Amino acid sequence: MDYYTTGSGLNEESNHVTFLTVQVFPVRYSPGTDTITHLNQCLISITYTPPTHSPFPIDSLYDLVIIAPVQFVLPYRSSGT
Repeated sequence: MDYYTTGSGLNEESNHVTFLTVQVFPVRYSPGTDTITHLNQCLISITYTPPTHSPFPIDSLYDLVIIAPVQFVLPYRSSGT
């Protein structure tokens, strides 16, 4: 089981950012021994190395790309016909 996940997206200011989600389980119940254990404290150390260059182009020809299953694609129709 992974105790963390990473992802990317946009923050409140529409900036591209990396998200880190950490799962901590401070209390655990063990039904086999009928005991509860808990953490008194938890130290989490995170090291982040930013990329040397942005994976996003400064100028883009497209404002939006839509990726969808083929079932959602309508047959192509030329505007001249």
